[in-house]
Amino acid sequence: MRLLIKVYSPDFLLIIEPQINGDRATTVCSNLGYGDVIRVDVEGRSGGIWLAWRSNDFQIQLIDASQQHLTVKVSNNKQREWLLTGVYGSPNYRFHHILWNHLIEFGRNLEIPWLVTGDFNAYCSPSGRLAPLRPPPSIYASNSQIGLMKRTFLTWGFQGLSISGVGGTPATASHIDRSLCNSAWDAAFANTSTRHLPKLHSDHLPILTSYSGLYYNDGGAKPFRFEGAWLLHNNFSEFFCRKLECGWGFNQGLKDISIKLQEWNRLTFGIIGHRKKRLLARIQGVQTRITTSSSPGLFKLQAKLEKELDDLLA
Repeated sequence: MRLLIKVYSPDFLLIIEPQINGDRATTVCSNLGYGDVIRVDVEGRSGGIWLAWRSNDFQIQLIDASQQHLTVKVSNNKQREWLLTGVYGSPNYRFHHILWNHLIEFGRNLEIPWLVTGDFNAYCSPSGRLAPLRPPPSIYASNSQIGLMKRTFLTWGFQGLSISGVGGTPATASHIDRSLCNSAWDAAFANTSTRHLPKLHSDHLPILTSYSGLYYNDGGAKPFRFEGAWLLHNNFSEFFCRKLECGWGFNQGLKDISIKLQEWNRLTFGIIGHRKKRLLARIQGVQTRITTSSSPGLFKLQAKLEKELDDLLA
């Protein structure tokens, strides 16, 4: 999560099924760089919704909450007010209708922009209709409910993987994580974009939704910093001692060794940020292929790349 936050710098962080509560939840969000959090706590080890944000940029008002959703009003000095709903659709299919009926009724004649995002535990059928994930026939949504859902929500295209919840084979994968909006949102934030990011140690794909087009944080120019990870490289001590010359003035010596270290980092160690991005891209590429192939080699390659990323992050 720290890696994705560093790369994409989201204003809001929505965490579904965190499995922890209380002070630990506050500590986790604070360590990730988010000063405030509103929570629907887990029941046992199931469910739970966290919405965290950077406290200096937004004013947040809790509007409504249940075990399946959390809705807030968002405002700041630059944009009009809008609503954000984080969703965790219950895996108990009997409760899907409760969530859908609530969203339909809440959104009826709503004029303020409204974004709804999260884990719906529901898939989009070939006709574009929302329906429960593998339900018994008796609890399929009625035609009238489907029509109301289609009139309440709009969706848009996305970049990245086409499915969420990638399982052991393509047959077990479903597009159950999504972002939806009402017509007022579509009018106010016409450049909204959604991207499915690679999954890391989860069976769900993270969703990045941007209301001003996709944003990528390249970090810009940075001052020289000594990377502690360099000490783990087998040849670092030999290189450093060889390049460390005597007779410098202190300031000139620091400048000279920093230039040599940056060159060594680029040519030998490999710039860490670039290595992270390359591994993320490769993992996403493998996961894309897995959606159409159940080759054991792909799963082995995915595990290998994830291990490389773990080692790099460590």
